[in-house]
Amino acid sequence: MPPIDDELQQLSLFDLGVDMAALRVPRAKLSVQARAANTRRALESDWRHFSNWCARAGRRSLPASAETVELYLTDLGSEHKVSTMQRRAWAISQQHKAAGVATPVAAGAREVIAATARSRGVQRTEKAALTPADLREIVSRLDVTTAKGARDRAILVLGFATGLRRSELAALQLADVEFVSKGLVVALRRSKVDQRADGRQIGVFRGLRPETCPVRAVRAWLRKRGNRAGSLFGVSAETINDVVQSAVELIGLDPREYGAHSLRAGMITTANAQGVPDTAIMKRSGHKSVQTLSRYVRHKDLFAFDPLARAL
Repeated sequence: MPPIDDELQQLSLFDLGVDMAALRVPRAKLSVQARAANTRRALESDWRHFSNWCARAGRRSLPASAETVELYLTDLGSEHKVSTMQRRAWAISQQHKAAGVATPVAAGAREVIAATARSRGVQRTEKAALTPADLREIVSRLDVTTAKGARDRAILVLGFATGLRRSELAALQLADVEFVSKGLVVALRRSKVDQRADGRQIGVFRGLRPETCPVRAVRAWLRKRGNRAGSLFGVSAETINDVVQSAVELIGLDPREYGAHSLRAGMITTANAQGVPDTAIMKRSGHKSVQTLSRYVRHKDLFAFDPLARAL
């Protein structure tokens, strides 16, 4: 493993100078119920479409088989948009989880959607970036006194702070995290772009706010988890995606617009808005080129960053 760089620039990911979470509370109270209702109606409509198709095809809708979902999506793709396929696959998955059975939306279903997108020259839809304000509001709604709540907070906050891919987060072992005087060192054994498995280390600083401090969040989770060796979070990459989507739904955001990549995009977008040099962000994210890094900068606010600040 290469040594941790003590000169790594601090990325102040959780404080942009204005407490946006406090400003959003009145608005959230007015909109969260309406958005949640809209999400439920969309889910019901998409599930009804799948159920009706299964009835016509003589197939069981709950629990459905993976083959049934793949055939349904294949049929759907002949007339509908890729975004519709993605939305209805999500509805099928959510309905099965609500019923306490395994989701049939597996690799085969995702390949059907991907193949349809490729055949049409459709680019993969980018997930929205999570903001520090979103993260603070989510954490305020999690019951972190429970093991699941503590685990989910640690996944969300550490995922945001490190900018790791969901597969990298899921692969972390207890032995890969070490508490040091400056914060937390996360050892990444292998990544998507590290085919030789050279590995790298990420220095994670303490957050300015207790509720979104990555170091505190991981410590709190370990108190619930215990010190047994093995997986840090005990979840799959797909579960991390579910954690993010469930989390944004808590604050009234459309879960279909978010996913595990929202954490990575959130870190990069936040650092970019604060004027952190690309090289420092790349050291954190592991990107090899500025061009690839730029795809993760997804500002919702047109005035989030002024390239001519103090110049005019």
